[in-house]
Amino acid sequence: MLNNIINIDLHIHSKASAYKEEKGFVDKETKENLPILFQALNDRNINLFSITDHNRFDA
Repeated sequence: MLNNIINIDLHIHSKASAYKEEKGFVDKETKENLPILFQALNDRNINLFSITDHNRFDA
């Protein structure tokens, strides 16, 4: 049984979705800036997340 609330965000875009977003909206969403993302998720008590880019995959 689940005893705690799990906060999730399953729709985070990276720079790979720049072609579909407003100009400049995801320019800083790179792997070099992952610590900033992790801090923001932690600040908001997000326990589970996914990066969901539009029609893109970059290993």
